[in-house]
Amino acid sequence: MNAIKSLAIGLFASVIASWTTYQLISKESNRTKYEVIETPYPASINQVGYASLLPNENFVEASEKSTGSVVFIQTLSEVEYRTGGWMDWFFEPRSSQRIGSGSGVVFSDDGYIITNNHVIMDADAITVIAGKKSFEAVLVGKDRSSDLAVIKINSDELPEIPKGDSEQVRVGEWVLAVGNPFNLTSTVTAGIVSA
Repeated sequence: MNAIKSLAIGLFASVIASWTTYQLISKESNRTKYEVIETPYPASINQVGYASLLPNENFVEASEKSTGSVVFIQTLSEVEYRTGGWMDWFFEPRSSQRIGSGSGVVFSDDGYIITNNHVIMDADAITVIAGKKSFEAVLVGKDRSSDLAVIKINSDELPEIPKGDSEQVRVGEWVLAVGNPFNLTSTVTAGIVSA
């Protein structure tokens, strides 16, 4: 189940990061320089070399602009269960607390955060952790079919994610997936828009 959550968080973060990356790359496209990288092959092949298609400076810039807007979300749920035996006839259901976690993106500077529906589903308490600060959050809305949810914190301290135009994203473009799993501050990986 954790693998599915991580995959969904990564997918969500990659969509948001693709908007950011597109914005940065489109503004810098006239200045992007491609490096010639010498390959570690024999001299006959090495003389040709090849051009790197990765605009490294843009990845660094996109990472710096987006990681501060990605937060860690922790949830607490009260779960009732029965043992399934004959004692259930005589005793009330037992309860326990379940802790969940995931990533979210600060969508606006007045505290609205986008996350996955499965991260906050059935949560009795939602906490947003950004750096060393934590904020109690309330659920604003959720959509199970798209696995998206919006929560809100009472803070204007967190920077909102730079946004791009999703209509301009093309298959084959490089994107960054930025997350904050397990409160690791930030994780960044690169991918290619495939659909």
